[in-house]
Amino acid sequence: MNKKRVISILFLLSVGLLCFAPPAERYFEIAKSLDVFAALFKEVNTYYVDDVNPNKLSAAGLTRC
Repeated sequence: MNKKRVISILFLLSVGLLCFAPPAERYFEIAKSLDVFAALFKEVNTYYVDDVNPNKLSAAGLTRC
């Protein structure tokens, strides 16, 4: 339970910091996060045994934040 609480607090802090960042910095952070997710999807799609549905993977990634 503590792990979920710490992750929730860190997530809320990072969202709070992004809200007060200038728009250019927010867009950079969003673009960087999308690049990381795209690289992750590419690796999973390449090395995972079964076919990967990008819609399900992105939905699962977003709900686990």
